[in-house]
Amino acid sequence: MLSNGTVKMIIDINTLNESAFLKSLEKNTLDNLLAQSHKTKFDAGAIILREGDAADDAYILLTGTVQIYKQKSNGERLFLHQVLPGSLFGEQAIIHAQNRNASARAQTEVEVLRLPERALLAAVATDPEVRKSLVLLGDQQLLENLARDSSILKSMKLDGGPSQSARERILRSSEVLFREGDEANHVYVILSGTAAIYQDKDGAQVLLAQMTAGQMLGELALMQNAPRAATAIAEGALRLYEIDADYFREMTASSEELRHHLQVLERVYILPRRGFVTQYKGDYIGREAFNTLYDLSSGTRFVASNVIGDSISNLERVQADQEQALPVTILSYADSARAIGRELRLNQSGQIWGLTAFGSWSELPDIYAMAMDGAALDAAQIEQFERTGSIGISRQPDNIHLQDSILCQCINVKRQSVRSAIMQGADTLETLQKTTRCGTVCGGCVSQLREMLGKPNTVAVQIKEEIDVCEGIKTFKLEPLNNQVQPSLPGQHVVIEAEIDGQWISRPYTLSAPVSGGYYEVTIKREPMGQFSRWMFDERRANTQLKVSPPQGNFHWEPSQSPVICLVAGIGITPALAICRTFVESQISDRLHIDYSARGVLDFAYASEMTEATQTHPNITLKLRATSVEPRLSYEEIEELEVAMRNAHYYLCGPQSYLDNMSELLTRARVDTERIHREVFVHVGGLPFTKALRKNKSSRRKQPDAADLALFFVNPEPRHAVAQPPKLLRWIANLGTQNKVELTISGKKIKPLTTLIDWVEYKLGGVDPSLPSEHLALPRTAVYGRSGASGPAFADLDRRFEDNRERGRLAIKAGKPLPPNTPDGRTYTTSFPSFNYPQFEWLLPKVDTGWYRSSNKPLSCAYVTRSPHAAREILCSKNIDRGPLPNHYWQKTIGTPKACPHGQTKAGGSLIGQYHNNMTWQRDRDLAIGLVSPAVLAERSGSIAEIVEDIFNHEIDVFTAKHPGQVVDAGVLMGEIVLRVVLRTVFPGVEADLIQRLGAKYLSVVTNEAIPTILQLIQAPTDENKLKDRILEMTARLRHAIDDIASAVRQAHAEGKLSEQDVASPMNHYTIFGLDGKQPDDEDLISIYGTFLIGAHETTAHLLTWALYELGRNPDLYKKVQKEVDAFSATHQGCAMTPHDYDERPMMLALLFELNRLHPGIAMNPRCALEAGTISPDPETGIGGFDYPADTIFIVDILAMHLDPETYFKPTEFYIERFLEGIGPDMSLAEQGAKVRQNAINLEKQFKWLPFAAGPGNCPGRNFNMIEFFLVMDCLMRSYDLILANPNLPPGFDESSIVTKPLERIGIELVRR
Repeated sequence: MLSNGTVKMIIDINTLNESAFLKSLEKNTLDNLLAQSHKTKFDAGAIILREGDAADDAYILLTGTVQIYKQKSNGERLFLHQVLPGSLFGEQAIIHAQNRNASARAQTEVEVLRLPERALLAAVATDPEVRKSLVLLGDQQLLENLARDSSILKSMKLDGGPSQSARERILRSSEVLFREGDEANHVYVILSGTAAIYQDKDGAQVLLAQMTAGQMLGELALMQNAPRAATAIAEGALRLYEIDADYFREMTASSEELRHHLQVLERVYILPRRGFVTQYKGDYIGREAFNTLYDLSSGTRFVASNVIGDSISNLERVQADQEQALPVTILSYADSARAIGRELRLNQSGQIWGLTAFGSWSELPDIYAMAMDGAALDAAQIEQFERTGSIGISRQPDNIHLQDSILCQCINVKRQSVRSAIMQGADTLETLQKTTRCGTVCGGCVSQLREMLGKPNTVAVQIKEEIDVCEGIKTFKLEPLNNQVQPSLPGQHVVIEAEIDGQWISRPYTLSAPVSGGYYEVTIKREPMGQFSRWMFDERRANTQLKVSPPQGNFHWEPSQSPVICLVAGIGITPALAICRTFVESQISDRLHIDYSARGVLDFAYASEMTEATQTHPNITLKLRATSVEPRLSYEEIEELEVAMRNAHYYLCGPQSYLDNMSELLTRARVDTERIHREVFVHVGGLPFTKALRKNKSSRRKQPDAADLALFFVNPEPRHAVAQPPKLLRWIANLGTQNKVELTISGKKIKPLTTLIDWVEYKLGGVDPSLPSEHLALPRTAVYGRSGASGPAFADLDRRFEDNRERGRLAIKAGKPLPPNTPDGRTYTTSFPSFNYPQFEWLLPKVDTGWYRSSNKPLSCAYVTRSPHAAREILCSKNIDRGPLPNHYWQKTIGTPKACPHGQTKAGGSLIGQYHNNMTWQRDRDLAIGLVSPAVLAERSGSIAEIVEDIFNHEIDVFTAKHPGQVVDAGVLMGEIVLRVVLRTVFPGVEADLIQRLGAKYLSVVTNEAIPTILQLIQAPTDENKLKDRILEMTARLRHAIDDIASAVRQAHAEGKLSEQDVASPMNHYTIFGLDGKQPDDEDLISIYGTFLIGAHETTAHLLTWALYELGRNPDLYKKVQKEVDAFSATHQGCAMTPHDYDERPMMLALLFELNRLHPGIAMNPRCALEAGTISPDPETGIGGFDYPADTIFIVDILAMHLDPETYFKPTEFYIERFLEGIGPDMSLAEQGAKVRQNAINLEKQFKWLPFAAGPGNCPGRNFNMIEFFLVMDCLMRSYDLILANPNLPPGFDESSIVTKPLERIGIELVRR
């Protein structure tokens, strides 16, 4: 407002002519009105009138334009009309003695004539005709405005005014419209004012909602033919239409729009102790959405939007005008790996005023409730949200599986109601939400709805008949509720889904009969360890919901004019039974022979039916083979079948051992592979983990669904945009190399800035002045990444000092070596300010790492090298130990103080402990080496191979059969495979599902909490107290995760579940008995467990991921390696691969070595000098030596060494031929492999190939890395071809990670061979 002054004024003739209201007044009345009026100005955007405010003035617009608008129920502004100069506005509230029913906003800078309430009423009172015209004008405006915002008026044909069936009614303030329990004879539409809705709660009247203009009330009782459920009272003057019941029903029958509106209004729910929820369909971000209006008893309003068919939710507080200028804090969290994005909008008190969520979020119902209740987030919840995307609300699913449990807390929808809707045909999320309204308010239960709906294309079925076949085997006939059975081929399977203890579990079962009967028939064997089969036999309730997929699978029989031989065992009879029944039903004349093996004569399923088929159909023959009393199928019998049934196709189904045996017999009999069809019968699932290992933890753990494998198979994300560093930081990063000011002194060119920095580093840090310096290398690393900084640096050094290396070689030959400190360009130095390392005095136990300050000088030195000679001396020196970054932080936060020689106390552990004078480090390292030594691996390779085969058979093959053509994330897939192999190898005998779940939990704490915490500490090393709570929480979680694993091992031992061999396994034995009979505590276990669960998992998983990437880019190479895999498998059937077999695999060895060169597990290896010393010159050139002070940080740049053009041809290309050099055509396979291995050994001895580092800190798991790589790649390549989703995408590697994992997600498609 520019001016609020009051002036006597005379309105010019133009304004009088433009204002119809002023022209209608008598001269005396006009003069009196103008004498009391005031001229006022408003800025553009200023609010002149506020909806809901008391009316004390009216206005005539003199100049500019004004916009009249209302606030819609969803928070949007509804434009009503534009006021032009000369028009009167704001008078209706004064005439009708009510609050403002709309707002007025200055569109431009405006000048108005302000008419006081008393003066306006006095002017109108002198002329009844003027008053009447204003009242009529107001009524017309009211109807026009409501028609814009209310479909009810249009639908009920009330936009033209009252009628005999719809009368206008006016209530005074506090007058009752109807009472709770009254008979319902009318419905009402509010024209102006507010009606308060109250309900009796234990004798007290509780305000539920406030209804305003354009809203209908009273219709629910009329539609439901029920008494009034609440009381309606006028708050101030209330104008409304009272509509007769008959007219309302007539309009409802004739108006589709009104029926739709009332269908929505039927979804008006009472939120206990909060108010009303009203739903309607609308849109959000241009997408169709369920919009929900919360009318809270506090008077606050929220609008929620839930996008239909997607996990997108938004909540917004409808702010009063006075709140719109208040500051709002925005908290954001995003995780592309989980495909989630979340934003909270908080006011100054921490209350939730809005949120937006992409992806599932289990806490949403609770966060919505916090917003409704006005609860504020505390500092810990805000910090946790920014770090994890969660505010730490845990929902207890104790009774989630009960039929009568509440699924949707927002509107009290029971699980049974949702289940009934599904069984009645609601087969999509949209129809289920429309039917039950569940999941449409906050969207928090949408994930549970999707689980209940099952996978796409599944249908609800009921069990039509249940048949006992024989001991432990039943047949189930499943009838679709929609009576639509999809066609099938004999041998195909369906996937059955059921809700078991609150979790949706799915299992594939082969159809044992054609679908011509109008149902799916499956025959199931009760497995003692089978979660699904035990449930179907023992725990399933009557009328339990089941869902079934369409028939699927590539293992099936089709008529081909060729004989058919089924070799089956156990429950593997089901596809043979389906084929037999198809032969009988379709009168097929081809020959069919079934060889059916079972343990005893009582274990045969459907033996009598198949025997009867042989009697009525001579072309069908059957051999029942009870293996407990007669021999298994022999090679001679296979030969006889080949002669008797030439060109027959063999269909094999049964346990893995049976399939392997049959496959071997068929191969010996020279049966073409095209005629052999295999389906693996697997025991899927296991007992759910229901017994708590810790008393303070919930006993209910989520079971992974092995058939669905949601953890394994994740869609790869598109390449993400990398944020560019600020220009200032980039300018600083380039400052040391781009300064162009040069001086010529005594004929030499000198850069003053570079010379000054060199002198400062030498004086304040002790940097050897003979070495070239890369000034500001750390800022450059922050800008361009590690390789982005060191790669260009070494390229520049090579250009500058290549001549020195050649001169040095010539000088040695001439017997006159150059000075040893002549720079060779293989090492450069930089420095950074020294700082005190945090001591974390509040941590217990206290650990003394030996580091207190990064250097005794003002500057700390950092030497980066790719010199093989310097690397040898650094990695193998007794005076150089692990670097303080990040090991100081690891040791402080998760280390344990142990007594060491000379009375020292140092942090232990092979993963983080110091090397020298540290018995705990050596003890843990010896244990690690003992676990993965070549001898141990040779002994255990058979069991490791079984684990890998089991993972592929039970999980990978099941998924690819269900989802052919699915592109998946190679990194996630390999990570899950390796995690399972590592855990089941390290902790043999412990229940597989349990140890996998606990190991994943431990890794999650490490990767999502521990590592980010350590990185943040390194970035701000002197501010450890700010992260005190986070560090304490992280260490507690880490110890709990470790304790859970140890408890599982010890409990399995106590219950007698571990064999003698399992107990003797080094990790199990150490966990149970410790050393010298003393059981290790959490402090000891943290160290040794981390070695394998981090080291063995991360490096191998990423190596396998890179393998799929490089092979996907080189299809010809994939075929060559695959051919080697096939040949090895054919000659080693039934024999587990051991390290002694490596030499027979030259292609796979070369692939492995090249992957470790171009994609080493660790790109850089940090070390720290315990005292001052000297690196001797390179013997080949006689130069490159240098001195270093104590506390120097060394960075052995392994990746730079592997990309050295002086060592490698085409160093940046993936080229396995470099390791195949020296192989001749006359060499045997074993000789070729030995040569490949020797090529790698030679490079490693020269310190030019160091994927596993060297010296006391070399990787103890290299042997495990190799055997795991071979077994996983063999399993994959035997069964699958590989398609890379985007072979032109160079993924790079994530330089913020400890290991060189791909920066981009690598998408692959596994194609069954």
